[in-house]
Amino acid sequence: MKKISLTIAACLIGAVSQAQLIDDFGVAGLGEYTQTRVLDNGIAEVNVSFSDASGKLSATYAGTISQPEQVLLLRNDFSLAIGYRLLVDVSFLTQTSSLDFGLAVSQTATPAGVVNPTPTDTRLGFNWAAVYVRPSQNTVRAGSFINGVAVTGTGILNVDETLVGQLFIDRDSATSFTLGYYDTSAVRVVSRTAVFTATDVGTAIGFYGDLRAPGTLGDLDNLRIVAIPEPAATALAGVGMLTLIGRLRRRA
Repeated sequence: MKKISLTIAACLIGAVSQAQLIDDFGVAGLGEYTQTRVLDNGIAEVNVSFSDASGKLSATYAGTISQPEQVLLLRNDFSLAIGYRLLVDVSFLTQTSSLDFGLAVSQTATPAGVVNPTPTDTRLGFNWAAVYVRPSQNTVRAGSFINGVAVTGTGILNVDETLVGQLFIDRDSATSFTLGYYDTSAVRVVSRTAVFTATDVGTAIGFYGDLRAPGTLGDLDNLRIVAIPEPAATALAGVGMLTLIGRLRRRA
């Protein structure tokens, strides 16, 4: 009976929200992505790298300079359409590694990167947004870069990194994106909404990392796009699930 009930629940939920898996990192290699350093604090040495050798995505700072380095890892063979959600599973152990790791959407997969000696910061040269875990401060944060203006200090959510189950970015309209996370009990928590004037943000999707000292951040897994369920559809699915389970119990 329990197995039947769970099967019914899965079918009803699946009908409301169907997932398009982009990357489960089951096959080693990140050739679909372009890695771009968008801030290096004047340090020419490349310190940040990404790896999926474990079957999940992690970010590592391997240099000895210990200076901020912000990096995007983006792809444009998938895009985030209106009414859809970019989602990734999060599995962070308790750690104090510095600083951020999470999801990103952008208007391009190949933004201009930093070069030696200048520019040392190209984040304001294109439109993008990110939501990320910051283990060293037990927070989830969201940043946006819109028409040359950076907003990174609002919508800070206090949560232990071990309690973050998923990060998400919802595309609510052509220009509006909601950023936040699901905790390990599947409770949705919103950080903030980023509103652009450009309509091409979401053409590229992927990951953002800000690492500042030797260490590894991760893991992220099962990057996917799902339909944002309509509230009425979600409620109807829940009612239908309870009704069917109740009938089966009476028959049993």
